Amino acid sequence: MSKPWRLIAPADHVLADAVQLVLRARQLPVLRDECGPLPALFAPDADPVPLHDGAALLAALPDMPGTALPVLGAVQSAQARLAAIDPAAFPADLDLTIYALRQELRALEPLAPQTAPESAAGLIMAPLLWRVGLYDFHFGLFLLSGLPGLTALRAQQRVNPRIAGLLNAGGALRVLQRPGQLTGATAPPTDWSRALGPEGREKSLLPKAQRRKDPSIGSGGHIR
Repeated sequence: MSKPWRLIAPADHVLADAVQLVLRARQLPVLRDECGPLPALFAPDADPVPLHDGAALLAALPDMPGTALPVLGAVQSAQARLAAIDPAAFPADLDLTIYALRQELRALEPLAPQTAPESAAGLIMAPLLWRVGLYDFHFGLFLLSGLPGLTALRAQQRVNPRIAGLLNAGGALRVLQRPGQLTGATAPPTDWSRALGPEGREKSLLPKAQRRKDPSIGSGGHIR
């Protein structure tokens, strides 16, 4: 029997889930542990590979095509946006974070129609799509609305025994207990101007303490 691979990562780490699915699909034994300084993959008799290094991670995994790298990058970007979503947030703030996530999901949409559920790209996408599906179902966010390719791929993966065996009800409970908290990624700063249009650019109201009277209007209490 071959030596097992080892994964050190939190239980709800998206990339760790993807790596575990890939190794299982290749009939390779894998052990997973949450205790460690940094999320990493340990191949048998090899140095650890940090999970945030996409190129090194794919190089360490067996039989991964070069086309998987942009998919992995897109999944990392989308997960960062998903991790920033808080369904209990002020509606306007929630709308903006949803917009940012959907921009990232649109980058994956063209890849979905030609992606088999257990292909390299499909396994990389599966943990993200599973989490998006949980948010859609439990919080009514419609994150996959208008994305038929990803919706169809998600439906196929839901009934796939290997994928459903890892991304199960116990994992769902952990994900749903942590909306709005960053898991496995750090959400990048967002330029909201594209979502808000011209009115969103440099039109934000100043705090009340910083408002001042416009001397050109007189002393009638007008503010600018």
